[in-house]
Amino acid sequence: MSILIKNLSKSFGTNIVFNNFSTELPDKGIVHLRGASGSGKTTLLRILSGLEQAEGGGISGLESKKIAYVFQEDRLLHELSALENVSIVSNEEQARFWLGRLGLSHELNKKPPQLSGGMCRRVAIARALAYRGDILLLDEPFNGLDAELKKILSEILMEVSTKALVVLVTHEQGEADIAEQTISIDG
Repeated sequence: MSILIKNLSKSFGTNIVFNNFSTELPDKGIVHLRGASGSGKTTLLRILSGLEQAEGGGISGLESKKIAYVFQEDRLLHELSALENVSIVSNEEQARFWLGRLGLSHELNKKPPQLSGGMCRRVAIARALAYRGDILLLDEPFNGLDAELKKILSEILMEVSTKALVVLVTHEQGEADIAEQTISIDG
């Protein structure tokens, strides 16, 4: 079942982010949200995840959906190892699998302060993948990754999108080329 966003309205004080915004998202595949900085891409992800509430309109099709989210910040627990950060949402087997797919098999026991920024980014992505959600919200997931890691992540996202909806926010067109659909957000 697709996700229907109908007449969505959201503002922050006098800043109107959405005024009767409507679109439809498929139940699987990769959708790229495109728009200028400040146009509402992150706000839409936050509304879809339930972290923000719209002031008007509605969203249907999210009922009983598991939603995984990769924020712009990694949001890792610094007192836990990479393996523990990912195991929180799943189990150790899934955590090891996704960390391995993202090239972190030898970093499992390191804590975020011991990892580079790109490694922390991959731990955050592994955590979202290990959750095995029906919807994967990705806010600038390629930040801090080199070309080879971007290619690996793109391949993983294409695999995941055969069974789940991947909603991708990125400003880089090359990163968005994996999307089957682009939705323009005009703030």
